[in-house]
Amino acid sequence: SSVLGNPASYYVDQVPKLMMIKGKLATILMDTGAHRHMQFRRVEGSFIMRQGELHQVPTTAKEVTTSPLMAIQDKLQASRFFAWVNRYKADDPSTHLAGMVRKTTLNLQQMSGASFLQYWQLQPSTIELAMHGCALYQDNSYLNHPASE
Repeated sequence: SSVLGNPASYYVDQVPKLMMIKGKLATILMDTGAHRHMQFRRVEGSFIMRQGELHQVPTTAKEVTTSPLMAIQDKLQASRFFAWVNRYKADDPSTHLAGMVRKTTLNLQQMSGASFLQYWQLQPSTIELAMHGCALYQDNSYLNHPASE
């Protein structure tokens, strides 16, 4: 046992964990075969902690209107924003038009994340919800990236 060291160094934690992954981490798990020792399940919703309370991230227009995560004055604009994002298709230019009265074509390849969010005039709490709760950014790097990312 002295050759292997302290047995506590090899402790295996068997408590269930939640990992939200894509990209390189998913590829590494598949390539190394680690996925064979895991169970993958679909998560039916996302949640965000705000002011010590757990809230479900709204995914429909109705959920946006009833969500306590946004100020009342921001809910209409937020529901328009989320509806536009849900309709958007990169390869369909007809979905690139935004605006109620004056239609504007949004080129997400050329716009920065900051200018895209500025166009929608969302409150900081709604931007935080959209970018951290929905898009899962851990920092504000999305502001300098193309809006298409």
